Amino acid sequence: MLPSEAGGIKFTKQSFDGASIGTAGIGMDAGELAPILAANGKTIADVRVATAAPTDASTGQTAIVLAFQIRGVDATKFASLVAGSSATSLVPATVGGKQVQKTGTDAMAAVIYTKGDVLFEVLLADAATMDAIVAALP
Repeated sequence: MLPSEAGGIKFTKQSFDGASIGTAGIGMDAGELAPILAANGKTIADVRVATAAPTDASTGQTAIVLAFQIRGVDATKFASLVAGSSATSLVPATVGGKQVQKTGTDAMAAVIYTKGDVLFEVLLADAATMDAIVAALP
């Protein structure tokens, strides 16, 4: 579901299962997920995480795309958990033709976009790159 290329950036993708979440580098661990999992009758085995980062770091592009899934749980239920401390500053916006939640400035915003049971988070991208990445998401 993550783009292989968007906004002129080629991405390298990685995926992790729930048991590996602590090593995925997303700033979250299984303990933080326990309440949402229990509330929805799910276990860590229902969690999937994928990341996309620029393949060529020498281009100076820093955009990171994260996909976070708890199978069968509407992603809006865990959006604030994934957003962390920035959740209180999220505002509705349209980016890449999609309705998203956004925080930060156009120069360096973070965007959260949900689709079913998958939450996408786009970080460290300028406005034009952010538009291209979000437009490339399902």
